[in-house]
Amino acid sequence: MAARFFAGVEGRLKLALIAPNLALDIPVLSASTVTIAGITDWKVTLTAEQAGIVHFESPATATGVLGTEQIQGGIETWTAEITGFYYADPSSPSAYVFTLGSFAKIDFIIGKNNSDFGYKAAYAKVMNYTPASSVNGGPDKFTMSVAGHGLFPQTPS
Repeated sequence: MAARFFAGVEGRLKLALIAPNLALDIPVLSASTVTIAGITDWKVTLTAEQAGIVHFESPATATGVLGTEQIQGGIETWTAEITGFYYADPSSPSAYVFTLGSFAKIDFIIGKNNSDFGYKAAYAKVMNYTPASSVNGGPDKFTMSVAGHGLFPQTPS
């Protein structure tokens, strides 16, 4: 089994655009081509949850109380804590993209070299966002918590 990394100090964020589709329960996402923020610190937490199911062949007691059965595997959820920087220029959309409930496409970079080794194209919903200003003229910083949309990338590339 290949090594998996769940923390790093580099990465990129892009705004994920939502294509409205009322026929689906989940959003259809596509990423902007513009990187709007850099990541200076990230930590991912993976969780596997068990999900019980009940169906027409589930075991039951004499009084009709059904017993749940566990699905094989589980349901993976993931969250990430991210610290980064962006330029808070009011003429730039990056100053306003991190609204609660918006989606981002995230590249969690482990090693920055010719190939930018890491977990790329992870989509997530912004759950918490805290901007911070910089008085020394450098880029403004932020911290955010995100909830994963789909599986966390299984292997770094």
